[in-house]
Amino acid sequence: MKFLVEFSTMIARKPPPSARRSEAALATGTALYPAFRQYVPLDAPLTAQAVVAISTVTGLKERRIRELARRFRDHPVAESLASLPKGPKPGSRRGGPTVLAAIDTLIGEIHLRKAGASMKETARQVRGLLIADNGDYRFEASEVPSERSIERAIAAISDPVRARTMMGSKTRSAHEPHAGEYLSRGFLDLVQMDHTRADVILVDSVQRKELGRPWVTLLIEVRTRCILGFYVSFGDPSIFRCGRAIANAILPKHSLLQALQLDVDYPMHGLFKRLHADHAAAHRAQSFRSACLSHGIDPDVRPRGPAHFGGHIERLIGTMMAKMRLLPGATGANATKRDGYDAGAAAAMTIDEFERWFVRAICLYHAEPHAGLGGCAPAQAWAEEARSQG
Repeated sequence: MKFLVEFSTMIARKPPPSARRSEAALATGTALYPAFRQYVPLDAPLTAQAVVAISTVTGLKERRIRELARRFRDHPVAESLASLPKGPKPGSRRGGPTVLAAIDTLIGEIHLRKAGASMKETARQVRGLLIADNGDYRFEASEVPSERSIERAIAAISDPVRARTMMGSKTRSAHEPHAGEYLSRGFLDLVQMDHTRADVILVDSVQRKELGRPWVTLLIEVRTRCILGFYVSFGDPSIFRCGRAIANAILPKHSLLQALQLDVDYPMHGLFKRLHADHAAAHRAQSFRSACLSHGIDPDVRPRGPAHFGGHIERLIGTMMAKMRLLPGATGANATKRDGYDAGAAAAMTIDEFERWFVRAICLYHAEPHAGLGGCAPAQAWAEEARSQG
């Protein structure tokens, strides 16, 4: 028995995850967010009039409103208004210490020491060995957690422990843009996001050798046609890069402009209400959707299907790609047009230099007349909307 307990302590596990609201709960919090944001003061008591106003809008009772208001003051985001999931605390394990120690021992013997043992098969064998009448343990079936619980225990094993005996895998999420027309109901109401490979080859900063074409993520605020945010990297589109692009859209650009040593005007930023994206895996991921809903953003992913040209983000991508045609290392729109031109040999820009150029190109785009705005420049439309909205 002592051996079992000591062995179980050797299997280090990941920190337990925080309690995650369901997508339905987050959607409910998002629906309540406008009323609480309007009527709940963050630095003053909640008045009876505010409670009545919130109740009229949401249909909630006074007791529930005051409870949610306390949570909202501590953390004024939509997630605070969502109900916590019921059930056991994340990271907790059911079963007596003897049973848990035996489970960890068998996990170490089967899953961590035998190549190719899947979590599902390991869980089935572990449970079978624990309750077998002729086995070494002979526990009652009611004492042993289910196979699904054992699978969760395996999944919680820390990466350093797992890396000693297993090889990880990387999942690439490639996608195609699915254009579509979406109507904005107001300022910072609707934002479209998409990714594309830039039509230019970049080089490394030391030897100036060819590296390849970077990925560019763009977010357009449909009402004003402004580029609310962007992200440039060599990595394929992923949840991480979507998050970085959205963070760039929400936050002010002062720190970025200082880091790039640019003296340009880029005031576009703000928390928006709806995000439209295509059917890529990163956009459909539960963690990505939950993160959006936690901050009051509705992640509306377009259904799978053939691309339809004409969407705002697709037109914007075409506009920005056209601006790259004169850069050193530009690849052009297709191979036929660059016949006889070696884009790799002509490449000269690093990713930092490209990002500096890209921000300048965005600012020039904001200052140009836009047909979709009746000839008004996006920067002018933004200034008018921001002035009227406050």
